[in-house]
Amino acid sequence: MRSKLQQVHLYELYFQIFEQFVKHSRANVHLNTTITSLSKTQISGRNSWALNMSGSESPRSYDHVILAAPYGSSGIALHGSSAFFSPVNYVHLHVTLVSTTSIRPLPRFFGTSWAPSAIPSMILTTAEGVRNGGILPTFQSISYHSTFTRDDKIEHVFKIFSLDHKDDAWLETVFGEGTLGWVYRKEASFENTA
Repeated sequence: MRSKLQQVHLYELYFQIFEQFVKHSRANVHLNTTITSLSKTQISGRNSWALNMSGSESPRSYDHVILAAPYGSSGIALHGSSAFFSPVNYVHLHVTLVSTTSIRPLPRFFGTSWAPSAIPSMILTTAEGVRNGGILPTFQSISYHSTFTRDDKIEHVFKIFSLDHKDDAWLETVFGEGTLGWVYRKEASFENTA
């Protein structure tokens, strides 16, 4: 796991990369500004985009506009354009981070007698079985992330994506009883590209 200092350092590096990108592009940047609408217009025979911004009484005109957000959730009204934005479907997932003394998920969880070292460090599932009359997988992915030492014990961090909440009892069927360290759970919505 990255330390807080490493995370801050990475954030600063990413910020510097984007800052330099904007600087070299010579773009006009308006931070903390909400765009309320985009209107396609003609100025001196050229296509232009008029942007209405919150807190501004008159629109500003631009030759090109990059919309770096899902249009459907942006709240921006689009006028004078035949542009079509497909609706974005999101899937609601449960994200579980868990530390465990198990180096891999248990082979018996997958119904196999393989050695634990034969279980991959990333496991992805599909709904192929459901399409063929089977059951929905109990998780979407389990992936290994890092190893650390705590209280003289080596622990491994795994991230699990699932369609439902995974309680400690389920986690113990995956990693073994008495092997769990800490558990962090969060729910999130992600773009469904399926």
